[in-house]
Amino acid sequence: MNAQGNLLAMPLRERRRKVSILASSWLVQTNPSPAAGLMIDGYLACEVAHHETHVTISEHACVEADIHARTVDVFGQVIGNIFSSGKVTLATGADVQGDICCSGLYIEDGARFMGRVAMG
Repeated sequence: MNAQGNLLAMPLRERRRKVSILASSWLVQTNPSPAAGLMIDGYLACEVAHHETHVTISEHACVEADIHARTVDVFGQVIGNIFSSGKVTLATGADVQGDICCSGLYIEDGARFMGRVAMG
């Protein structure tokens, strides 16, 4: 994956300026407020509705809900559907169980995906 578009490759100080981070010790059950972007590094059991922003699911994260975002990078687990007006990337080690609706889809070797894809 291109490090230029990967928030996880950025220094932590830069990431904090650009996104809201849900840490690994958090359990969230209501939709987090939209910000410049969202990085999830914990367990999330509610819809993510960030239609105009970028969402990153870290390798330690588990999201059991639908995700709506402009672009989505998945490094961890998603059990739910992903709706993106832009590109969705499933990185090595990602595990997605649900449908993906997007303009572009990139699946790296070692990513797992079970569902349907609609592009357009």
